[in-house]
Amino acid sequence: MKSINGLSCNPELDGHNSHKKDDFSNKQVDTAMSGHEAMALVRKLWEEHGRVYSIVFMDCQMPVMDGFQCSQKIRDYTAEQRQANMVTDDQYTTIVAISGYTGE
Repeated sequence: MKSINGLSCNPELDGHNSHKKDDFSNKQVDTAMSGHEAMALVRKLWEEHGRVYSIVFMDCQMPVMDGFQCSQKIRDYTAEQRQANMVTDDQYTTIVAISGYTGE
């Protein structure tokens, strides 16, 4: 069974849930409360374990660095690692944008 790593980026979580890791057999979910924290977790997973997140649920309106900026930074970082032959073609991150914005 393939290991699945996920990252949930949601500033609405209270501080007690920040960086919470749940292990459901081969699935791990990390949480970040800002785009800056999310990017730090992406780098940490790669540098410490040589892996990328399988999926990221990205809040578009996070503080510090919004979801759009963070998504682009994740893409840029992965591309840099791929150019250095560190990330293989079968290692990719799916980013799912989430927004509570309804317009007015």
